[in-house]
Amino acid sequence: MTILVTGATGRVGRHVVDQLLQRGATVRVLTRDPAKASFPTGVDVAKGDLLDIDALRSAFKDVSTLFLLNAVTGDEFAQAIITLNVAREAGVDRVVYLSVFEADRAVNVPHFAVKFGAERMLVQMDFSATILRPT
Repeated sequence: MTILVTGATGRVGRHVVDQLLQRGATVRVLTRDPAKASFPTGVDVAKGDLLDIDALRSAFKDVSTLFLLNAVTGDEFAQAIITLNVAREAGVDRVVYLSVFEADRAVNVPHFAVKFGAERMLVQMDFSATILRPT
């Protein structure tokens, strides 16, 4: 099965893609502009963004695992809600979510509140999930 990486053009996402490829995984990335995104041979590139339900549905075809690495934006929570709902609809088994350190303690900070809200969604949606809180 395929692993879908969102945020693959970012600092963390690039490393995730490289590490997955080194381990022999089948990797697909979702990017707004495939022409600007340069990925190693073997990476399946899907065009779209986290607010485009049709693009997400297409990107999730035959995906078993999602790496959700969405950036800090004004619609970050909407991105997470939409992506996780489409992932569940597509039958994704596992989600790896990049959160923030102490997301549960700094909920008065909007970015942290969004990350913590997405963490709670993962739990409520019964995904097999790994939540990363880097320091």
